[in-house]
Amino acid sequence: MRLNRMGYEVATLTLPTLEDAPTRFPVWLGQRTRWYKGWLQTWLVLMRNPRRTMREMRPMPFFVFQLLIGGMLISALSHPALLSFITLSVLSMLQSPASDSSAFTKVMLAIDMVNILGSYAVFYVSGSMPMSPREKSSLGRCWLYIPVYWMAISIAAWKAVIELRLRPFYWSKTPHLPSRSLAPNARIDGQGAVFAA
Repeated sequence: MRLNRMGYEVATLTLPTLEDAPTRFPVWLGQRTRWYKGWLQTWLVLMRNPRRTMREMRPMPFFVFQLLIGGMLISALSHPALLSFITLSVLSMLQSPASDSSAFTKVMLAIDMVNILGSYAVFYVSGSMPMSPREKSSLGRCWLYIPVYWMAISIAAWKAVIELRLRPFYWSKTPHLPSRSLAPNARIDGQGAVFAA
């Protein structure tokens, strides 16, 4: 964001990384919390003076910044409330008499259902598009866990909000295991540190 504000063009490197993703939930949660904390901090800093930020970034990149960073933060933080609203609305409509549900509640429920199911579908499609046919076939029914994954993302986002307020200078470290193909004889200690064998 800083480079963009200074007038530089930025792009994404498409080279693969040579590290494996976290395989344990506590490590994954720490990593995602750190990411969300960084995105939240970046958004808050840049939005201290939104007019200046928009002038420096220019309108379209500023809009994309709001959509990507702001939208990602809002969707992760609001996910539990959205699921709660859907659940409570469905339970309310299932009770008799069902005709007591207001038109507003029904419309909002329909919008929320389309929103959540569409979001899950976009998440699945965008994640599976770059996969090889072998990777796609190995997925099996893992796509059924997308709602669980999104709740875990929401936990990480809320943890990031709390950490930013209570421990702003704490950044969780992620021990990365080396790829088995790169270091087949590596030894890993209890903290996740890697040693050559």
